Amino acid sequence: MTSLDENTVKKIFNSYFVPSYVGQLKDINLILKILVELQKEPSPTATKVVEEIKKSTKNKIKLNESNIKRIRIKAREHNLINYPKVKFEHATSKNKYLKILPVDKYNFPPYVRKGQKVATQNDRYKVDFKNPHGKSNIPDYLRGVQFYKNKSDAESAIKEKKNFTDTWFKSKKFKNKRKINKIHD
Repeated sequence: MTSLDENTVKKIFNSYFVPSYVGQLKDINLILKILVELQKEPSPTATKVVEEIKKSTKNKIKLNESNIKRIRIKAREHNLINYPKVKFEHATSKNKYLKILPVDKYNFPPYVRKGQKVATQNDRYKVDFKNPHGKSNIPDYLRGVQFYKNKSDAESAIKEKKNFTDTWFKSKKFKNKRKINKIHD
């Protein structure tokens, strides 16, 4: 992280200091205040930064979130502020697939939507397999939500699904389809 002196800030945010710029961000002290606010942990939102700046200047300044966001982007590019240490988990939708889950009241009528599978009274476990888009050679019993009476059946279905997908992409049938598609492209 580089230091926050006036020359560095003027060099990085030079578009705010040209004579043709008429906005309020041409004040170097204001930009320095914004950068100091952006360095706080945890990383504040643009709305919070605007509120803090307005408090310190007694509402004399008209800032909005877009100003703060532009300054944040440039400051990150030039390592004036740190990125937040947040780990995003986009795999939440993946985590629910191929897991053995207990059957709950939402798998029985009246909670089941039209077109969804309904569990029988003997079913105790369910596995949610992904539904493939378009044509697929995956059998119907390895698609969508499937219900099982015992845990060993559910485990064997997951194992079969993993084995099916691993072997399918290595099979001659799949390789022949790829060759045909390459010819037509």
